[in-house]
Amino acid sequence: ANSTCSGHGTCFDGAAGNGTCQCQAGYWGPGCAGRCPGISSSGATAACSGHGTCDDGASGSGVCTCQDGYFSADCGGECPGGASSQCTNNGVCDDGSAGSGACTCYRTTANGYWGGIDCTSCLVNSSIAYYGKNCKQRANDCNGRGVANAGLLGDGNCQCDPGTWGSNANGQCGSDCPGGQANPC
Repeated sequence: ANSTCSGHGTCFDGAAGNGTCQCQAGYWGPGCAGRCPGISSSGATAACSGHGTCDDGASGSGVCTCQDGYFSADCGGECPGGASSQCTNNGVCDDGSAGSGACTCYRTTANGYWGGIDCTSCLVNSSIAYYGKNCKQRANDCNGRGVANAGLLGDGNCQCDPGTWGSNANGQCGSDCPGGQANPC
């Protein structure tokens, strides 16, 4: 087996040489001993999983620079929603070789209020909810006495808790039935 340049490069040897290695693509370091992330030990797969560029060569660091929409040291992870529509175009993906692939969903008037792992649903939490096809409309808070019909197909109206009632005009779910909330009709 050829151990010159770790078997992954060519040495500039001989009378005119300088003793340095020229590494094969995907290998790095002075002796070409470093293998770029994403390349299998058999050399069957591509550097940076085929989704980035490795800083290879004798003076390289072996670090991948991932294409947009890919993450992890070997660029092997694809952002939720796909590389070309990261976070379903409703957020920003933490991509790159040091990225986690997590989406930070938009939460603005201009872009809508999105939630979910891939930003495909309207933001709904214990204090606020949005609805409509662009998640830009704020749902009724139901006076804390019901649940708003939120989400992409929602209309923002309330499903009142038992024993309460009320329309938009008088505050959704803002009134008690006779006998109160604990003892409705």
